[in-house]
Amino acid sequence: MTGTDPKRLARLAQIAALIRDQAQAELARHARACAQTRQHLASLDAAPAADSDLPPQILEQVALQHSRWAAPQKARLNTTLAAQTALKLQAETVARAAFGRAQVLDRLTKGR
Repeated sequence: MTGTDPKRLARLAQIAALIRDQAQAELARHARACAQTRQHLASLDAAPAADSDLPPQILEQVALQHSRWAAPQKARLNTTLAAQTALKLQAETVARAAFGRAQVLDRLTKGR
């Protein structure tokens, strides 16, 4: 880039680095939200206590009731997870672009 002001280029590199850091933080936030929702989903599949002294018929009935209760909860969480995953994918795209811009500007400032 001939004819560009080195101070201006350095400032652009700083701004690009800040944008990159913000995009990466946003991506991490979305990844944590997805992980938390996956944890909630997994907790709905908790195995019954094996050391119970209740009759097997009662345990089966409790498991069935839990399954009936958990089904709509899982559906809601799966919908939430799908929306969170879509946001995470968008954040990944933004973070990749921000990373690329910051990397190019960093190379240009160091190449002078």
